[in-house]
Amino acid sequence: MRERLFSYAAGLVCRNPWKTFGAALLLTALAALAAMGLQVKMDWSEMLPAGHPMVESYRKMESEMGGSDYMIFALRHADGGEARRASDELVAELAADPDIISASNRLDLDFYRGSALYLADEEELGELWEGLRLMYGMDTETARGLISGELRSREKEIARTLGYGYDEDHYMISPSGDWLLVLARPVRGTGDYSFTIPFAKRMGELAEGLEERHPGLEVLPGGNYFFAYEEKACVDADMVVVMALAVLVILTVYTLFFGSVSYPLLSLLCLVMSVIWTMALMRLVVGSLNFITSVLAGILMGIGVDYSVHILSRYREEMESHGDRVESFRQALSHAGMGVFTGAATTAAAFFVIVLGESRAFRQTGFFLGAGVLLCFLSMMTVLPAVVTLKERRFPLKPGRVRGRMLSLERLGEVAVRRRWAFIACAAALTALAVFGVTRVQYDYDMWNIEPAGLKSERVKDILVGDFGMSFDYSVAFDTDLAEVRRKAGELRGLDEVGKVEALTDLLPEDVDGRARRLAAMREEFYATPLWAGLSGTPEGMALSSMLEAAPPTLEGLPDSLRDTFISASGEFVTYIYPREDPWEERFLRSFVTSVREVEGGITGTPVVFYDLLGVLKGDLGKATGISMLAVFLLLLFDFKRLSRSVYAFLPLCMAVLWMVGLMGLTGFRFDIVNIVVTPMIVGMGIDFGVILMHRAIEEGEVAGGIPVAMGTTGRAILASGLTTAGAFACLLFASYRGFRSMGLAAVIGLVFAVVVSVTVLPAILGFAYSRRRG
Repeated sequence: MRERLFSYAAGLVCRNPWKTFGAALLLTALAALAAMGLQVKMDWSEMLPAGHPMVESYRKMESEMGGSDYMIFALRHADGGEARRASDELVAELAADPDIISASNRLDLDFYRGSALYLADEEELGELWEGLRLMYGMDTETARGLISGELRSREKEIARTLGYGYDEDHYMISPSGDWLLVLARPVRGTGDYSFTIPFAKRMGELAEGLEERHPGLEVLPGGNYFFAYEEKACVDADMVVVMALAVLVILTVYTLFFGSVSYPLLSLLCLVMSVIWTMALMRLVVGSLNFITSVLAGILMGIGVDYSVHILSRYREEMESHGDRVESFRQALSHAGMGVFTGAATTAAAFFVIVLGESRAFRQTGFFLGAGVLLCFLSMMTVLPAVVTLKERRFPLKPGRVRGRMLSLERLGEVAVRRRWAFIACAAALTALAVFGVTRVQYDYDMWNIEPAGLKSERVKDILVGDFGMSFDYSVAFDTDLAEVRRKAGELRGLDEVGKVEALTDLLPEDVDGRARRLAAMREEFYATPLWAGLSGTPEGMALSSMLEAAPPTLEGLPDSLRDTFISASGEFVTYIYPREDPWEERFLRSFVTSVREVEGGITGTPVVFYDLLGVLKGDLGKATGISMLAVFLLLLFDFKRLSRSVYAFLPLCMAVLWMVGLMGLTGFRFDIVNIVVTPMIVGMGIDFGVILMHRAIEEGEVAGGIPVAMGTTGRAILASGLTTAGAFACLLFASYRGFRSMGLAAVIGLVFAVVVSVTVLPAILGFAYSRRRG
């Protein structure tokens, strides 16, 4: 039935090539219009399941929290005075920007100075009272010196608590004095990419302009805004690089195998059409791409070209026999089309099954590749015969240029059949080693290991950690009750995994009335001493008096800078939880998240999102791979109608997946949130080779002598298609985004294993099976 359908379609297309090609062009034009506006979302939370609680809390953090959404600038100059003048100039420019609420390069210590005695603990307050009493008998000048030193020491302690160095003008400077910070708070959060990307680009240009005006000055923009901009710029550039290299690889491999430039160009035309159709479908159904699917267009071309390789290879083989173009396409599509159809169906099914995963990363990848494979198959079965027919009406294929069998592969098939036990034994040994390797597989929890190297925002992160002793890799919690904030902050500070907790209750002492009575008693006693009579008019005396007479801090009296930090836009109270160790180390991150969630289950933040995302992806990995393999095997049973044939075609895929994962475990090559999708992808891509060779073996009569023939003809197409697909993934190795590199390397390994097993182990297994049948 399918053979007759494919034969009829070939005849119809070859007789009406202009109509077919014209309809394809019209569809492509409409698809290109529909695909316009397709966006790439770089947010990690976009890859979590839509209903995951972390998605909502992370969105709240992005849109409402002040502390995370800062544009940060780190400045350095050999002349400290020049650096300070440049930072003042930068603050003035930022303050005039309508997209920025506030900008600062200096610490605002007024609140902390005024509330210092309310914020001090009982031990500090007791030491202060005892210190004053020791001064009662001193002369005024000695007491002034001691009080001045104590006030300066107190301000330095406040600056250290806030994470900055300290100078007489309160610039935010590192303790070493090397770096100055400028912080700007934009009007919108980082989650809005229509704002974030152009805003951050403008901030980068502002930094470059400042460097030009101040020779010797280094200005590094950073923070979440600039990180999002740099990351997206790298991914956008990688999309272009990968697509261009994939085209080059396809053309090169195709030309080498077919000895013609026209066939690669015509196949490429059909591939570009199918990719545009796929993009339009993604725009209409999904609405956007994540950063993984954004580079899969080039990969899809590497997969889709396989179908043209097998169809044109068989077409040229048929042309060598009788030379009739229409009849050759009828034979090619009715015979090779069967294997191509099964390969495309199983590949698409394997990809579509990935949609059953929880994470949107797996779902979107599965839908993109599944739909793309079917559209590539449709293009190769209709548009390709049409354009080849049009080409050969004007430039007919010369029989002398037709390349038939590949003798080296034919000889390899003969060796595999003759020395089948050696091939099978070697494969069994490698499989056993791979099983051991699977037990050693590890996962990479460090987000920065998948990012491009040399990002300015990463340098700023390192400066904040190394020079200022602070980090933006914290977690946050939201509460509506101050009593709960105080209770949780106390419990969090008791955890071994927590290095520091910043909470609004640190600025609002619990026993305000009791503290006020104690300060009143200190004032009454101090003001009654002769010492006060000498100090009352001095700067030191007035500073001490303002601290003793300060009004208690209240929620309403907090300065705007602190309200923006500790109170969200919706009025909730924000608590910051800093890890004691590197939050990107797997063992510690797991312990940190687990311990903190026992106190506060609603924490969020980049490390926590990353931890949850990798956990979801790990679950999806096993489920998607298992279900994909089951779906593929069921389709093989439906296609081959026999269990033995289905098992033979399925074996190369099983071995390739196992060898790939095992090699990763043996070499320490870790799974990360990007390359983790490769394993179920290999299920979809690797099945084609065994299926198509099995179809040709059946066509040759399922005898041992037919295996070398199948290898010399169809094996040639398998090798070409394997090289194009692996080559498309190899293009990812040239990406700047290190996550794409890891995905490309893992996929190349899996695809190479799938091709090697298909042209070595599978012929040996078939030779064994067919020899036994003959015996």
